[in-house]
Amino acid sequence: STEGEECNLSDNNAYTLDNVKSEDFARFLWVFYDPKYSLYEAPFETWLSVLQPAARWSFCNVKELTVHELEKIQIEPVDKIAIYHEYSIDKLFLVPVYIAVCKKDKPLTFTEGMQLMMDTILRV
Repeated sequence: STEGEECNLSDNNAYTLDNVKSEDFARFLWVFYDPKYSLYEAPFETWLSVLQPAARWSFCNVKELTVHELEKIQIEPVDKIAIYHEYSIDKLFLVPVYIAVCKKDKPLTFTEGMQLMMDTILRV
């Protein structure tokens, strides 16, 4: 028997990752296989793709890296609040964002309100 058979591994019974897009998984792996480790340049969408599996699979260091990189990117305040809440990122990062939302000249739109959810809106 071959080594794959001993471990019961084959193309017919490969391990599958539910609810993870192949593109998101590739971006997640990019963090580990980047030849310039710790020198990352990627757009917002890439970091959001990395954040989802990092949070889901409890890769704390990757999640911290992702937050560090997201902090360098200009993100709309309401989007940032929603993302940081969804992935349970330390709310201390959001203090300046909450201040920016409170100082807006216009009230939140209905869509922004739906994105933030009631508990956040009441606190703002």
